[in-house]
Amino acid sequence: MIIPLQLERYFFPVQRVEANPDHNPNELVDIKSRVDFNVGKVPEQRGLYAVELTLSSSEESVNPSYNYTIVGFALLRASDLTMSDDDSKAAALELGRNLLIGVVRERLNELTARGPWPTVTLNFVLFPPDPPVGKAKKAASKKVRVK
Repeated sequence: MIIPLQLERYFFPVQRVEANPDHNPNELVDIKSRVDFNVGKVPEQRGLYAVELTLSSSEESVNPSYNYTIVGFALLRASDLTMSDDDSKAAALELGRNLLIGVVRERLNELTARGPWPTVTLNFVLFPPDPPVGKAKKAASKKVRVK
């Protein structure tokens, strides 16, 4: 299978993790997270797409050990310039968010590993299905709630 996009780079423009001083290590912990993502074409850069994924702690959490917001940002370049913008954007969304959820998961794990409370490891995140490539929706932003 030929992948229609190549990763140019990814980085974390926001990395905020705060230990919760009200956390009780002797009580039940149920950490819930929120995942938001966006994709867009980079203006004046042929075939370049930006994908942003934000992972943040949710106020629905019970006795959270940490509060956090981590933003992952990826730049993906179309390797097949014969693809339509809609197809390339749909591919960037699919590939970018799956790449970013993994690197953001690892970054959260690293940032909480040396804190006062146990390490936070994000569970699996299943994204809602998108339309097939070629039938991309106009909306470029989605929100997913994860436990």
